[in-house]
Amino acid sequence: MSEQSVQIVALLRRRLQQTLRRITLAELAAGALVAVAGISLLWLACIAVEAGLWLATPARTALLWALVAASAGLILYYVALPALRHLGVFRPLSERAVARRIGRRYTDIDDRLVNLLLDLSRIETGQLRIDPVTVDLRGVVQQLVEEFQPTFTNHHIVF
Repeated sequence: MSEQSVQIVALLRRRLQQTLRRITLAELAAGALVAVAGISLLWLACIAVEAGLWLATPARTALLWALVAASAGLILYYVALPALRHLGVFRPLSERAVARRIGRRYTDIDDRLVNLLLDLSRIETGQLRIDPVTVDLRGVVQQLVEEFQPTFTNHHIVF
């Protein structure tokens, strides 16, 4: 692979790692919400069962311990496991799994990524040539300044 291809692959890997971090943190936040909601519903159900059936002390104790076990299970599954995966204790999602999730969620990104990789392979095999193009950078910047001048003026920005 050429140096440019290696740089593009490294960039893609960095982006996948950033996306993996965001996915893990989103799972952690969503898991915390699910755990809190689930525990709240369990407590309400426990209170309703106890109030409706007037349970004896041993049954009430068993119900309480079942509630504690279910709450611990919710916290473990929805909060602790994503947190441990984020901290690196457990194996995180693979790059392939992250790419699959991105592809399923955002099909346009999946298409762009496939096209980028196809172009990369065409460049490597010599089927696609990239020709440098000269750009008048001063003209582009001047055009942008002229386009945004009303906004700059409204916000008292001197450029």
